[in-house]
Order: sequence, then structure tokens, then C-alpha cells
Amino acid sequence: VSTQSTWGYICSKIMDPFEEILRSRFAAGGAGRHSNEEGGDDLSNILEMLGGRGGGHQAKPKRSKMKPMQVALEVTLDEVYSGAILKKHLQRMRICKDCKGKGCKPGASMKICDTCGGKKVVLKAIQVGPGMYAQTRAPCDDCHGVGDMTSEEDKCKKCKGEKIAEEGKDFDIHLEPGVTDNHDYRFPGEGNEIPQADAGDVIFIVKQQPHNKFKRRGADLILEQEITLEEALIGGKITIDHLAGKKVTLTLEPGRITKPNDVLVADGLGMP
Repeated sequence: VSTQSTWGYICSKIMDPFEEILRSRFAAGGAGRHSNEEGGDDLSNILEMLGGRGGGHQAKPKRSKMKPMQVALEVTLDEVYSGAILKKHLQRMRICKDCKGKGCKPGASMKICDTCGGKKVVLKAIQVGPGMYAQTRAPCDDCHGVGDMTSEEDKCKKCKGEKIAEEGKDFDIHLEPGVTDNHDYRFPGEGNEIPQADAGDVIFIVKQQPHNKFKRRGADLILEQEITLEEALIGGKITIDHLAGKKVTLTLEPGRITKPNDVLVADGLGMP
């Protein structure tokens, strides 16, 4: 535990018994209350200095960001070997372009939700044991956690007052030759978005599909090839169908008997 966090905790505990007394002394009409030059009051300054509990200069909450959309990008071994430009269409939830995220049609306006008072959350009682209840904060059901709402006739026709609507986009993914499985391609800010948060990212994750002949092991390509008895005994040349339509001729060493499960290494014919 850091010294700073320990000090903050101690100050918080010390202030608890005295905060209510201080607030009552500095309440409206109370003795000694006056505004300072910065527009605050003595109570705020005292509480801020003694543990950061007053209004004062508090940090602005950081704007949240939507979770990324992860999409499996199925590719063939031929595409990975040669490289390719893949086109993928994806549907996302984006801020409605018709109402620009307001939720209502032109000329109409949203009103603060009567249930949550615009706070977006409400207090709900949950049972934590036999005859025991606790209060918890939950998104408002009436405004769906956005803090405002409008009448049915004033709702945007496209998004139905939800402020977001489904929107499609075509993505071009430039697949580099030799790219590895599970490699990801990220498109920042192209995912789902809502008015209260920044748009998330779209992440395409490479998923290489099995090949009917070759197996990949790192940068190596493995092929099980049948040969004739004559080729095994006296050697010769064999032609194989490589990836991307290439044909490759390999030489079996003359005078050397090739046995089952022998390995022939062809330099430079693996992945780029």
C-alpha cells in the first residue's frame, strides 16, 4: 500500500466524525460563511485540504469507451502464403445519422426522465438474505439508462428514440504474406458507439483453416508425399503441387534408398 493512499484513507477516517459538524457550522446563514475569490467557500477549502472530501478541484471523469468487436477472420493457407486483400462487411450499432443521436425528430426535443431525474440510474432494493435487503444502483428502466426520453410521436423514425441505429461498413483487410494464426488487425473507433461513450474498435483475428495437403509448423510447410517403389529405390525427380498454384520439382538422390517416413528438406519453399 502506498504512503499516499494510506494517508488518504487515514484522512477520510478522521474527517468522518467532524464533517457533519463542519457542514452545519457553514450552512446557509451560519456563522462565519463567506465566499472566496475563486467562487468557492471556506468549507470546501477545509474539506479539500483535510482529505479531498470537499467540492474543490476534482478531476473530470474520464469518458468511457465501448468494448471492441472481435471478429474471426477465416483465411486459407493459400491466402496466407501469397497475401491478399480481404473484404468483410460488418454491422455495428452507431449514433443515428438522422437525428444525430438526439433520439427525436427535427423540431422536437427530449425531456428529462421523470423516474431517474436525468441521473440515468435508480436505487433498487435487492434481497441479500432472509428478511435482509440492500440498496444498489441500476440503470433506469424507463429511459434505458440515458437520462432523457420523448413521446412516441416525437421519436426519430429511424432509431425509434434509441439514439443509435444499425449501420453497415465494408472493411478492407490487407493480409501480409506469411501472417501467423491469431494475428489481429485493428480498426480504431469503427465498432459500436453510443452518445455516452466513445466508439469501440473492430478487431479481425486471423483464423487459418486446415489445408487438404499441407500442414504449417511455424514458417515450415509439411507435406506427406507418396512415391513409387522405383523412385524409392533408384531416385529421380518428383513434381508436387505447391501453394498458390505453383508446381515444384524435387530431386530424390540417385543411389540412395528412400525409406518410409524419411524427410526431404527443400530450402526456401516454406512460408514467406
